[in-house]
Amino acid sequence: MKKIIVVLAVMLLACGTASAIGFDVRGGVNVSGMTFKPVGGSQLRLAPQVGWHASANVDIDVWKGLCIQTGIGLEERGAKDNDMLSDYALDYLQLPLSVAYRYRLDDSITVFAELGGWGAYGLWGNVRTEGKVYPAFGDFARRLDAGLLAGFGAVLYGHLHFGFRYSYGLMNTATEGVSNTLGNFYTNGMCFQLGWRF
Repeated sequence: MKKIIVVLAVMLLACGTASAIGFDVRGGVNVSGMTFKPVGGSQLRLAPQVGWHASANVDIDVWKGLCIQTGIGLEERGAKDNDMLSDYALDYLQLPLSVAYRYRLDDSITVFAELGGWGAYGLWGNVRTEGKVYPAFGDFARRLDAGLLAGFGAVLYGHLHFGFRYSYGLMNTATEGVSNTLGNFYTNGMCFQLGWRF
């Protein structure tokens, strides 16, 4: 087992030293929602909610336009229930990992597409209903979440980043009590990104 770990570490080190590494920071608007799968006769009609996101990212060139992207960021997700005058705001620390392909159209524009996954940990959040505010994590939502992502965008003049990313949660974020009484909740969201590549 130790030999395998050493070999993998050497391969990653060689890949890192032989490849170009890029860094960028991004921020923007996040339009998020929750996919609701009810239990019994429970009915919720959830609408999207506008939030924010910010991240620092790194990409490692692998081969002829292919690169591996990862980073760390903060992202607000949630949804609204207009019938119950309720809203759910959940803030996560998120770690994405994706494979991207970049294609240079000319000296000023490079376009890209990405596909991968993400893991997230809930930091804080609130459920507001009937004029009262409750902590989201613990009674309503579980802190761990994970899912898939896909995105595309462009980098202008090697620095200015414009991007769109869609993410879909694969884990039921509802606690056991909420799952038994209401149903299961899965996060999803669309990120509109503006950033700067160093």
